[in-house]
Amino acid sequence: MQIGILQLSDIHLKSDKNSFKYKVEKLHAVIQDELLAISHLFIAISGDTAFSGKSEEYALANEYLEEIKSNIKRVKNLPISVITIPGNHDCYFDEQAQTVRTVILNSIKSNNTDVIDPSIIEQLCVPQKHYFEFAHKHELENQPVITDQLFKSFSFQLENYHVIFNCFNSSWISERKEVPSTLFFPIENYESVLKKNKGDLVISMMHHPLNWYPPVNSRKIKEVLEETSDVILTGHEHVSTFTKKDNMQGQITEYIEGSVLQESNNPNKSEFNFIRINLLDRIQQLFQFSWKEKYYLQIYCSEWIKYDRSQGNEIKDFQINNDFSAYLNDPGITINHPRKTKVILSDIYIYPDSKVVQLHEKADRLTQYVNLKELIDFKKTNKYLILGSEKSGKTTYCKTLYNHLFKKGYMPVLLDGSKINKSNLNDFQQLLYKTFIDQYSKDSLELFKQLPNDLKVIIIDDLDKTKLNTKFTFEFLKNISSIYKYIVLTCDELFKFSDLMNEHENEDSFHSHYERFEIMELGFLLRTQFVEKWNCIGQLETATEAELQKNHDKATETINIIIGNNYVPAFPFFLLVILQTIESNVPHNLKESSYGYYYDLLILQSLSKINMKHEEIDAFYNCITELAYRFFHQNIIEMAEDEMKDFHKWFTVEYDLTYDFEKNITRMVEANIVEKFNGIYRFKYKYVYYYFVAKYLSNSITELAIREKISLMCSKVHIEEFANIIMFLTHLSKDPFILNELFSHAQKIFADTVPANLENDEVSALNSLVEEVPKMVYENIEVKKHREDRLKLKDDLDRSKKEVAATSKPITEDEIDEDDDSEMDFAAQMNLGFKTVEIIGQILKSYYGSIKADEKYILCEEAYMVGLRSLNYFLSTLNSDIEAFSSHLQGILEQRLTKETEKAEIEKQVRRLLFSLCCGISFQSIKRISDSMGSENLYETFKKITLSHPTTAVKLIEISIKIDQSRTIPYYELKRLKTELENNVMAYSLLRALVINHLYMFDANYKEKQQICDLLGISMKNQRSIELLSPLK
Repeated sequence: MQIGILQLSDIHLKSDKNSFKYKVEKLHAVIQDELLAISHLFIAISGDTAFSGKSEEYALANEYLEEIKSNIKRVKNLPISVITIPGNHDCYFDEQAQTVRTVILNSIKSNNTDVIDPSIIEQLCVPQKHYFEFAHKHELENQPVITDQLFKSFSFQLENYHVIFNCFNSSWISERKEVPSTLFFPIENYESVLKKNKGDLVISMMHHPLNWYPPVNSRKIKEVLEETSDVILTGHEHVSTFTKKDNMQGQITEYIEGSVLQESNNPNKSEFNFIRINLLDRIQQLFQFSWKEKYYLQIYCSEWIKYDRSQGNEIKDFQINNDFSAYLNDPGITINHPRKTKVILSDIYIYPDSKVVQLHEKADRLTQYVNLKELIDFKKTNKYLILGSEKSGKTTYCKTLYNHLFKKGYMPVLLDGSKINKSNLNDFQQLLYKTFIDQYSKDSLELFKQLPNDLKVIIIDDLDKTKLNTKFTFEFLKNISSIYKYIVLTCDELFKFSDLMNEHENEDSFHSHYERFEIMELGFLLRTQFVEKWNCIGQLETATEAELQKNHDKATETINIIIGNNYVPAFPFFLLVILQTIESNVPHNLKESSYGYYYDLLILQSLSKINMKHEEIDAFYNCITELAYRFFHQNIIEMAEDEMKDFHKWFTVEYDLTYDFEKNITRMVEANIVEKFNGIYRFKYKYVYYYFVAKYLSNSITELAIREKISLMCSKVHIEEFANIIMFLTHLSKDPFILNELFSHAQKIFADTVPANLENDEVSALNSLVEEVPKMVYENIEVKKHREDRLKLKDDLDRSKKEVAATSKPITEDEIDEDDDSEMDFAAQMNLGFKTVEIIGQILKSYYGSIKADEKYILCEEAYMVGLRSLNYFLSTLNSDIEAFSSHLQGILEQRLTKETEKAEIEKQVRRLLFSLCCGISFQSIKRISDSMGSENLYETFKKITLSHPTTAVKLIEISIKIDQSRTIPYYELKRLKTELENNVMAYSLLRALVINHLYMFDANYKEKQQICDLLGISMKNQRSIELLSPLK
């Protein structure tokens, strides 16, 4: 929630001749933008409303205030509260009564006492009679919770926020001619009340600044107000200033002095302040305005700045201190965002999924998945352990959990596991109390100690870094578990192999107390939500849904390509590096593709954490490059320490270097290039391994042996490791040899099969399987929901693959030596074909501006053709023996259907099923080609291919690319294609399926959807029922 404070000071209204009379109607205009942003406005008059305290001057003040309020409400109809304090000009000094008052004043000043009889106060406040009448009118609207003639306190409950105005009558002993250091205010009378009066924002108003009181009284006023106020508003001196005072002991106060709104001897001077405050984020903007001939002009505007609160002002007994609050909000990585100067953790945080770590994994036991958000309220378990690799987000989870629990009324304390070096409870309690003071305050420690332990939450980050051995780590956990109900631990993923994690389960075991979860990389859905949060920063209210979706899809596509098949861990840290690079538009080495630049940047990010001189980087890179190729050439996935030392010895001799093994290998481990476990070394991340193998090949590509190796891999891209290395090689090198080899081997895939054209003569037998064009229904559902459903399905499929996939293993000789034509099965050849299409697509999209038109055409054409040959191989195989396929399917259906089902109905269902199968394979083939090749930068090439190959299949690929890349459906082009295809049942069904797929993935208005669906004979319903392609949805 945002509020505004319009500070008007020293108005000095007279019965006549007021220069402000001509300015009042202009005041609201200069603050219109600020008014539109707030939900409640306070007009704070910090003294001297009148010039001489006369009743007619206040009558005029009421008129002007009503005009100001009315003008403001025309801009925005929001609640307005008027808060006033008196100044010296608000005193009406009657000559006769003034003599008696002077005697009383002299007596007070000479006695210098804090205890003053109420009757004397009443007598001294008589000159403010007309002011009190004026103030009372506004107090009827905002009833003060505490009131007497020297002090009033106003309390406002605004949604979930409590705002307090403490108003002091500093002019109760004012005289006609005031002198600095002669006033007095009995602040001690109100000290206890002020300290009890706590809110989310506390503002004190006093007309006279501190220099108008004697030193002792001034110091006491300063002490009490700064201890109990967030902001102090003053006036009197006709100068506007903004000052922040910090006593370096947790006490922070802002002073805002108001200038003069109406200057008697200078009608052109008129100034006022405006403070805009965001109560949720505790940030503020300060504005100053000044009159310029005919209107008010903004002469100062601050950035959004944090307002720090004195610890004593907080409503809660416990408050996180400012330093630790800043740590909790820190994402843990330097973030440069184009639309927000300082990104905080909550701007980007997404709770990751985790998998439940079983004590004894069984092959037939399905993995359970839990999103960590389900654990934050301890509904599933009171004590749990979070495992995760470096940069998986363990610490950011701890920070987010801490903030959440604190807001829920728990008292979390976050401890560093490396500081735990004793197992006994007394030592832990001392560490806990010291940490509590660091995170909250020393003053509240005793209260914390007395809290019930079931309100405390112990969070220990990086427990694996404890100095305790396994035996005493268990003893430590057993001790704290006996005292505290809620405990959260985090450890490195390798901790699951520790003795503590692998002990037998019994009543006293670690497993009997703690549930165990391992953080997973962000899947497709969470990755998408993470990118959405990033893209929405700073433009959620300004960008259209279509713009956000386009930016999101572009970023997500780049991220998914870079992550690939788990090349790069899909943890937020890595995604943030990629997202910032996408936004930065930094020029890069043109020898590398844009994606190669991202990998280079990720590796440089890793190297930044180790202390290495610039001139050492080349040798270090070369060492990693040689090591990666050694792994690849020897077809191994790990090295023992002796083998690593042998490699190191060879490297130093080969390059005539004097490298220290321990220093070099330590650097590799610290930079996350390799990891070490039980004396065994392996590359930590796939992308590092693939990148450096590709770098070696790129550096040595002119050598015959290397070219033979590359040629072999281009012919075997169905093997995952080969495909990945070739993909990385195309990112790092533009050597035409790679393109030529890919092209050459692509031509060999299904070389004896002509590309599918999907014309009537080719698919007539398939078209005869159905009597009419199958009905299709489009459910007009929200695009975002449908996208989420698809992403969930992709996540499920991805997890299923990982469940059944073997761990990383070397490539077998059989895989390398198998003959393409005789031994590779149909599925492997299909995979080879479409993997080749994918690699060619990435090359063309990366180097679209530097590959010449003829070369671009040849590559793009072959990518189309290899995909269509693969499709035709399947269709022609099925078409050649359609009766056998039908008989087989009929036998299966007869077993499943009831005996009452007529044979003719079974035969009809078989034909429909076969037709749907062929359509489904064809749809997926067209989409894989169009998704791999699709880019607005290649439109001219696509048009040339369609002109050279004007077949139905090529036209369907082109329309698929066009509608997804342009994010719109070209109605008249679609209409022309519909006329060509409507007599070809299969082709027409595919066209409609492509359109429906687009409607589910991209926003369009209802009228456009209705027009498209009417054109293609697609029904629009609330419940989706796609007869043809439902298995694909």
